[in-house]
Amino acid sequence: MNSNNDFLLIGLPQSGKSTFIAALWHVVESGELPSSFKISSLPEERSYLNTIREAWLKCKSLERNKVDQISTINLQIEDTQNKLNGSVTFPDVSGEMYRMQFETRKLSSGYYQLLKRSNGILLFINPNDVKKPILISEWNSVIPAGEENMEQRYKPWEFSDVPTQVMLVDLLQIAAAVIDIPCKIGIV
Repeated sequence: MNSNNDFLLIGLPQSGKSTFIAALWHVVESGELPSSFKISSLPEERSYLNTIREAWLKCKSLERNKVDQISTINLQIEDTQNKLNGSVTFPDVSGEMYRMQFETRKLSSGYYQLLKRSNGILLFINPNDVKKPILISEWNSVIPAGEENMEQRYKPWEFSDVPTQVMLVDLLQIAAAVIDIPCKIGIV
C-alpha cells in the first residue's frame, strides 16, 4: 500500500458509490469480517460514514447526495498482511454531478482539484441501469417505416438517448486529460 492513495469514485446516479463507501467503512471499522485491512486511526469526523453505514446495514436506500456537495472521506488504513499503513481518500460525489458534467461539458473547480490529486479511479456501473446502444444494423427495426411516421422517425435528440458506455468513456477521458500521474482504474 502506498502511503497516500486518492481514489476517485466515478459513476452515474445509483451506481453504488455511496453504498461501496458504507460497506467499506463497516468492514474496516467494525472488525466483524476478517479482512486484510483495518482502520489504524479513526477519522475525526465520521458522522457521515456512520449515517450511510446504518442505512446500509438496514438495507435501506441511501440518501441521495446533493449535486453541489462533495463529502471527502479520508481513512487511515493498515494492511494487516504486510503491516503497511496508508491514507486512502475518496470523495463521495453525486452521480447527478457526473451526468451534468457530461451534458454541460463543464467541470467544477472542486472536482477539477479532486482529479488533479487522484492516483486511482474506481468506475461504478449499475448493470440494472444500462442504456444500450443501437447498432446501425438494428436501425431498420427501430425506425418506423413509411411517410406517415416522419415525426416519430426524426424525434429530437435528447441526452437520455446517449448509451451508458458513451457517458462512462467520456467521464474517463476527462479524468485522463486532467490527472498528471499514471492512474489505475478498477471497475465495480
